[in-house]
Amino acid sequence: MKHNLSLKKLNRKSSHRQSMFKSLAHSLITRERICTCFVKAKSLRKIIEPIITQGKKKTVANIRSVMEQLNNERCVRKVFNILGPRYLQTKGGYCHIIKSHIRKGDKAVVSMVELI
Repeated sequence: MKHNLSLKKLNRKSSHRQSMFKSLAHSLITRERICTCFVKAKSLRKIIEPIITQGKKKTVANIRSVMEQLNNERCVRKVFNILGPRYLQTKGGYCHIIKSHIRKGDKAVVSMVELI
């Protein structure tokens, strides 16, 4: 039975999927706007929004948790020093997904993910 499955596997093994989402989250935090396929963008939202929510409170536990997820000190600093205070009054919905075009090679819907 397939009840309550919130994770899309995207035809990848778990280690590949984890590293792919870590890389996408790193790119989104550093550039604040990336282009990727629509299914990856929707799955990325479930990863990046809790990270930014943890960035609102600068505690040792939150810093260690975000560092474990991102594994990049510069991104962690940006989450806690820039993004956390920016979204302090916002209760959620920090990223915006906009469908842009259909990729010519595999007909995948390409979308742009940006931080509001």
